[in-house]
Amino acid sequence: MRGYNRRNGTFGPVPVSRAVNQGGYGAWELTSRYSSLDLRDGLVDGGEMDILSLGLNWTLTPTFIFKLNYRHIILDHYGLRGHSDGIMTRMILMLE
Repeated sequence: MRGYNRRNGTFGPVPVSRAVNQGGYGAWELTSRYSSLDLRDGLVDGGEMDILSLGLNWTLTPTFIFKLNYRHIILDHYGLRGHSDGIMTRMILMLE
């Protein structure tokens, strides 16, 4: 369970029972998300986009995180459907 700071609206670090630098495995987190986006407004017709995201987060220590995210994107524009796939990685070092 992550702490939440109401004053500035931020979450605290992920608690890690045994960090990698202490001989542990850190904390692992599986994530998923589905998004749907309507890109049409007035005279602009950008179509509709659906995004399926699957991710894996590895918190090595409470201040160092590695994230891997896969996205499958579907764009429907003027009756034509296009597909795209992407992989994104992030390394986060939180300094206070």
